Amino acid sequence: MMRRGNFWQWVLMGVALCTMIVGPMDVVRADDRSTRLSAPDPGTVFGFSEGRAAFQIGQKYGYIDRTGMVVIPARYDEALEFLDGLAIVRQGEGWGAIDPAGNTVVPFMYDDMSFFGAGLAPAKMGDKWGFVDTGNRLVVPFMYDNAGGFGEYPAFGATRRPSQGHDLAPVKIGDQWGYIDPTGAVVIKPQFDDAARFSAEGVASVQVNHKYGVIDLTGTFVVPATFDGTGDTAYGGLVPVLQDGKFGYVDVKTGNVVVEPQYDDVGDFSFGNLAYVKSGNQYGFIDKTGKVVIPLQFDGADRFSPEGLALVQQNDTWGFVDRTGAPAISLQYEDADPFADGLARFQQGGKVGFIDAKGTVVITPRFLPDLNTPPCFRSTNQCNAG
Repeated sequence: MMRRGNFWQWVLMGVALCTMIVGPMDVVRADDRSTRLSAPDPGTVFGFSEGRAAFQIGQKYGYIDRTGMVVIPARYDEALEFLDGLAIVRQGEGWGAIDPAGNTVVPFMYDDMSFFGAGLAPAKMGDKWGFVDTGNRLVVPFMYDNAGGFGEYPAFGATRRPSQGHDLAPVKIGDQWGYIDPTGAVVIKPQFDDAARFSAEGVASVQVNHKYGVIDLTGTFVVPATFDGTGDTAYGGLVPVLQDGKFGYVDVKTGNVVVEPQYDDVGDFSFGNLAYVKSGNQYGFIDKTGKVVIPLQFDGADRFSPEGLALVQQNDTWGFVDRTGAPAISLQYEDADPFADGLARFQQGGKVGFIDAKGTVVITPRFLPDLNTPPCFRSTNQCNAG
């Protein structure tokens, strides 16, 4: 399952910004709604998004619903999670998109593809990227060497926040990144060594001369490019930053450091205005002023979910605490993930199932532990690109 403490493997631009290309995972079609995963070959299952969770059997992927029913059989070679009602999938060598019923929306004709945003998805044909709409009409020609997507990539398990008019997508020409609007017009000329999507706050992390900062919609730096790394979202108006091996937070409105870089790992303030932090081998939670709200006492931790629960670990078992740090779902699992779409994966007896926010088992453990990483985390290009 997803390991805690890996937040910066995909949020930090300087480490492996979950943004661009490598290969999404695939989806499947919902022809047989009565089929359930069989006990002899239960496969691997990933987290829920918009009522669907990708599963893997052998080298093929499909989707189950929130009851554990197979709604899209495993017949795709890679599959991303659903976002804005569509999932990007690969069949054979071609990428396309399907709806929650498994119907093909965009045919499998592209060499690579990522999530839709503002009604457009980055798509690759040959060695160039452009943008297509949900009707498979080419809106932005295949002219870029790389491309990210419109709209932020939401925190794991969260719904995508409205862009509030912040519809700009990163595109690359040669070695430089800039931004275009949904018509294809260049709004911020290519000038950056790397570039993330714009978040709902209207800011984006960029790299210049091996340093990272944050720009606004005009391309003006609101956080100077003086850091060794920056997060690609600014939940609560604070962006995580890395300096000399330590993490802290900067206010994207003022550019001021709010929490001095001092931690060995951090999360974001996506829900509940609390973020996990790590110092040494212990995790706890701070508020947006930097005050420690839940003492650093855990062996592992992850972000708070919309349900107001955060995943924590002590003595090799996982459970959930509330915003005061009190146990909400007792530490009892061999492994677990944060809540996503109202359900959390957990592992007991070497098998994986799902619980709801009350700790009630919704899908009995019968799946195998992860054979590889979940959708989106497989690619440095897919998460941010779509």
